[in-house]
Amino acid sequence: MKVKNNFIFSIMLLGLSLTACNMKAPKITGFLVDNDNNILLIYDNGSHLVIGNLNDQDIADYVDSITISDDGYYIINGIKTDIKATDVYTVKFKTGYSATVKDQKILKGNKVERPQLNRTGYNLDGWYCNGEEWRFNSDVVLNNMELTAKWTPKQYTISFDSDGGTPVDNMVVTYDSDYTLPTSSKDLYTLAGWKYGETIVDNSGTWSIDSDGEILLVADWARTTHKINFNTNGGDELSSMDIESYTSVNSLPTPTWEDHVFLGWTLNGESIELPINMEDSDITLVATWKGITDVFEFKDELDDTITITKFIGNETDVVVPEKIARKTVKAIAENAFENGSNIKNLILGPCLTNLDYKSLLGLNSIVSLTISGDAYGSLKYYFGNDEGNIPLSLTTITFAEGSTTYSKAIFDKLSDTRLFKVNLPASVMITPKEAFLKCSNIKEVFIPDGVIAISTQTFRECSNLEKINIPSTVKSLDFLCISYVPKLLYLIIPASVTKFYYSSLDASSTVIFFESTEKSQFDSSIFYLYNEKNEIYFGFEELKANNTFNYALCRVASVRQAIILSLVDGAKKPYPMPTELDGYPVVLSKV
Repeated sequence: MKVKNNFIFSIMLLGLSLTACNMKAPKITGFLVDNDNNILLIYDNGSHLVIGNLNDQDIADYVDSITISDDGYYIINGIKTDIKATDVYTVKFKTGYSATVKDQKILKGNKVERPQLNRTGYNLDGWYCNGEEWRFNSDVVLNNMELTAKWTPKQYTISFDSDGGTPVDNMVVTYDSDYTLPTSSKDLYTLAGWKYGETIVDNSGTWSIDSDGEILLVADWARTTHKINFNTNGGDELSSMDIESYTSVNSLPTPTWEDHVFLGWTLNGESIELPINMEDSDITLVATWKGITDVFEFKDELDDTITITKFIGNETDVVVPEKIARKTVKAIAENAFENGSNIKNLILGPCLTNLDYKSLLGLNSIVSLTISGDAYGSLKYYFGNDEGNIPLSLTTITFAEGSTTYSKAIFDKLSDTRLFKVNLPASVMITPKEAFLKCSNIKEVFIPDGVIAISTQTFRECSNLEKINIPSTVKSLDFLCISYVPKLLYLIIPASVTKFYYSSLDASSTVIFFESTEKSQFDSSIFYLYNEKNEIYFGFEELKANNTFNYALCRVASVRQAIILSLVDGAKKPYPMPTELDGYPVVLSKV
């Protein structure tokens, strides 16, 4: 290292004099730079020594390093001084990617230290300041500045090994630029992709492979397969099968479906037979079914409902389920019960509203039919539009619980000699207005608990109605609700009924029994019941029968009354008229 002789000499003399005097050598405690840029050594005894100037090349060579701290002070030979640097500038670096370079503090007129960067896939063209390339060997810093790195992405030549496929030409790609790899073809195979070593390269995207040598991509082939898809058509789902092209399929899965029998698979509407020869395309097989339970065959409709197509059981009591295979049973097809001659009691649910022509034909022994009050059509229609096909054994019609309405339409176009007992549903809480107006086919009506009102003219002019009950849930009897029913022998009014409308029971030769013992509990509407044909009794207790008579017993306080209503079937003549029954005086006889 080149150093001034007078500087070395000064140091040597200082050392000798201190030794001769047996004194401690002063320690260097720091540096100072005066206004003339002279460098002064500062000793712990307060003395100093000028060793040169910052601009003196010899001193610069003697000092190993002079740098600037982040807070702006000189660091000389690694020692931070108290000397505030002057004419110091900050050089910042903009790399152009995620890497960062620490700012440099440079004295005016000094050079910048070249940063070392290695960016994958790029070559560094140089550093630029205000568009001009910075020359680190010669350019010096004169002010604060920013150097920006300029990069050029690398280009690579890709070669392809198609491994038996059609040849593929080389291609050039640029790092971080879009690319699309070529395709190749090979009989019975599908190109799964291209591999670089053991890595599958995306068919397209942004190129990100860096290499200093050749980039070779090798074709990755997979045997061509096609799918057999399965449309189970209502059955449990089946996964598709992947089958190699131009091979035979010797077995297929069998789907399942509750209450169905699998008939087979079809392709394009045609039944298939195994083996299937797969060609060069996907196929979809569709399942065919026969709906069947132990009792019925049925059809699955497009609207996700069921139609009963055939009765195949031998039961005498048959209930058609409301749902089969989780679908609502909504219809009965023509001639579905042609084998139902043994059936005595048939129950159809409230949702089964579509009964085809002749749908009940064949029920030759039926006694009781439960049917939705919402069903379309009549008994005559269901039995082929011939009253003679309706067996005389059928005497009871029940409207299914859950029905929303009902009417006399079920008896449409029947002669008045065909008489039925009718059971109403509790689901219709107020009887439909005029439901059985002028219906001559009802002999007896049963009204269940849950009904709260008998609506206007519901049973008016039911000429053959002989018996009807009013449950304890009914609260009101509407206008002419049970009127002009000449064959109605008696009617029991429960204590729950407190409201009568005008002419509720008008013009009926009926004995009316009130469970209530007090006429005063009713408002004036009760008088609407009175006419010359009605007999009214309060305090009804019970209906009874002996060997000869059917009779009713009533009691209000200590007053007891017996009313003879009719003869018991098979009563023998002559039958003397009693004066009392069960200790109750006979006050009326309808015999």
